[in-house]
Amino acid sequence: MNHDMDRCDLCGLPLRGGDPVGEFGGRTLRFCCSGCRMVYAMLMEASDSPDPSQFKQSELYRRCVAAGVVPATGEDAQGAGLAAADTGPTMDFPPSEDKSLVFQCKVDGMWCPACSWVIENALARKPGVSAAVCDFATDRLRCRYDPTRADPQEIQATVQALGYTPLPVEGEALKSRYQRI
Repeated sequence: MNHDMDRCDLCGLPLRGGDPVGEFGGRTLRFCCSGCRMVYAMLMEASDSPDPSQFKQSELYRRCVAAGVVPATGEDAQGAGLAAADTGPTMDFPPSEDKSLVFQCKVDGMWCPACSWVIENALARKPGVSAAVCDFATDRLRCRYDPTRADPQEIQATVQALGYTPLPVEGEALKSRYQRI
């Protein structure tokens, strides 16, 4: 894999101190973040390949690259932060007819698009959460939820369980983090 270049075995970004490690097919792999480790594990499981070096040949991997979950190259990964900061995903939700609320926070510890994808997908499966948008380039999470079925503490606990730290949005009062739309 990429060990001699000190790059993530999934996205190609440079490794940082304390990087997550995973055992796959008898090989030790290194990842730049826990998001990449989780996405790699899902790709390996879905590819049914016993050889970790072959996962990039799977159709699921190609779809992840096409969707931007996994950068096509290490250079793409390094440039993705700048591009996403300029043209990143919209953090707005369409108006809602129900009594849903929106929770916003900063997410510390995201390193690449895989991180935001893992957070979005985990929250989308949570009962009471109707939408989640997470942007790794701006370190922001915006989540629509039904206050009778979920609450901000549960949303934050889900983010923490994934290995990230939810923080208040800087410059906004704590009360304004919960707004009715």
